Amino acid sequence: MKWESGLQNTSVLVICTLAEKGEARLCVREMKEGVVVVMPYTPSCNPGDMCMFPDLLDGAKFREEYTDDGSGEMYASYYCEDGGRMEGPDMASCGGDNKDEVVFEGICRSDGEWCDYEYRIENGYVYRADNGAVWFKCNDHSGVSYVMEGDERAQCMDGQAIYPTCIFCRERLQIL
Repeated sequence: MKWESGLQNTSVLVICTLAEKGEARLCVREMKEGVVVVMPYTPSCNPGDMCMFPDLLDGAKFREEYTDDGSGEMYASYYCEDGGRMEGPDMASCGGDNKDEVVFEGICRSDGEWCDYEYRIENGYVYRADNGAVWFKCNDHSGVSYVMEGDERAQCMDGQAIYPTCIFCRERLQIL
């Protein structure tokens, strides 16, 4: 059977009956070298389409997986065991170029490791705060710029808070 002119370069899913078993199933009908070919359709998963949430992630234990109905994005919640406290978000998500990497910013801390952060740094400001974690940015206004030295997220080491530093960079040129 030849393809009709309007159906060139088209693959179509159809119901077919396989001769060897007589079962109805989903098949693909497509053109190969000008001839209609019907073959069984075998769905496949691209490993890059999903990420797998581990049972343990940076000291946190897996609680539950979620899928956003609107976007189809996958999330998982985690919690700390043995009296630990979660610093930062308790949700992990799928990220990376192929959405196949687990992105998690939470840290489980014991009581002796917990820090209560200040919400100010000199020449900077808080741009995000989530469950005890704080992220900063440097001021960039009034013709003066600052650059950040250190991680934008405040860190906690042995119960001591470590903050980024905003260092004077330069005066910006004003274009009149």
